[in-house]
Amino acid sequence: MTKQYTKKPVTIEAVEWNGDNIEELTIFTQGKAEFDLSKKLIIPTLEGDHIANIGDYIIKGIKGEFYPCKPDIFKATYEDPDKDIECYLALGQKDSKEMISIPHNDFSRIRKFVDNSNLNRIEIDLQSAPISEVGVDGMQIDDAILVIAEIIKTFNSKFPCRENSIVITKLEEAHLWCLKRKIDREKRGVEGKNIK
Repeated sequence: MTKQYTKKPVTIEAVEWNGDNIEELTIFTQGKAEFDLSKKLIIPTLEGDHIANIGDYIIKGIKGEFYPCKPDIFKATYEDPDKDIECYLALGQKDSKEMISIPHNDFSRIRKFVDNSNLNRIEIDLQSAPISEVGVDGMQIDDAILVIAEIIKTFNSKFPCRENSIVITKLEEAHLWCLKRKIDREKRGVEGKNIK
């Protein structure tokens, strides 16, 4: 039976090969990378040697292994932690000019902030148009639902009640319906487009 699986969020370390950062990559790969005169980078992987071209990213995997990744696949799979546009959520206090920006889906930071503050203000920048048209400029609705659920979970851990638990369950159910919609749209070839 075919099932659909969701990739677990994993933070990785990576370095982009620019043709000149030999020392940086030698240190990063712990001396495992090999270089040739044509600016090709040879990475020994678990599946054998792989060649990385300029612009490819060298990723350190979860078991300490290294492997190259093409830039388009890398950028579609991983978020740049230094990219300011990735912050779509701001949490703070009413009438306060101080807000903390949190990249979407960074639940550990959401929990820590909610635990240590008097949260009563949330700002979420939603995606303005399909990513294929404008790039990533906000949070998807399904991610926003998970953020709200995570905030309620944090409050519920301090002051548990049946009603909060039901709200959390319904928000998680709403998220699943959003995912079902996305899967249906992908099957029809209309995901990421402003058409029904």
